[in-house]
Amino acid sequence: MTPTKIFEHYLTLKRGWKTPQDLADFLGVKRQTVYQYAFRRENKAARTVSAEGLDRMRVAVIERDLESVDRFFPPFKKRSESSWLINVAGKMVSTTCKAHAAYLAGCARTSVQPHSENPKNWVPDPKEMLAMRWLTATRQNEVPRSVLMEITGLDEYNVGRVGLIWLNFGIVPNEDWIEDLESYVGEVRHAA
Repeated sequence: MTPTKIFEHYLTLKRGWKTPQDLADFLGVKRQTVYQYAFRRENKAARTVSAEGLDRMRVAVIERDLESVDRFFPPFKKRSESSWLINVAGKMVSTTCKAHAAYLAGCARTSVQPHSENPKNWVPDPKEMLAMRWLTATRQNEVPRSVLMEITGLDEYNVGRVGLIWLNFGIVPNEDWIEDLESYVGEVRHAA
């Protein structure tokens, strides 16, 4: 990612915070630094947000956006008739948003079940299945960024986009990346 692309992506993501102080607290930086991230690149005081900070912002935005979609469901219909259940850390979470269910299941390394009153079967599309496998491997294991970069061939600012397919900045992982990642995770577990 070029510095200009990082700058533009940061501006897109920062709209999700109410105040600059909220974003500064979230990133663990001073409020002035948050302002400097938004300075045009030609400004001498401009700073570039870290890849890790941008990744944290992406995750926060996707979680917030998927949760907001979940709040809306068809009128005159019981919520349970459109709900999916996901076991997240021993707690059953209910959502009416299929994308939110897929994201949560991938992060929690679990499956999605329809609510007892939901007549639909859970069938993720192929892209969602790949994203869920990627999220499962990366969220349940401490995989160094350098390994993810090696597996994908992406730079440090783009590798955090992999698997976040539910927003327009996400990258769909390919099968080879997932197999290499799962192999790496298996080797690390076996060595431990």
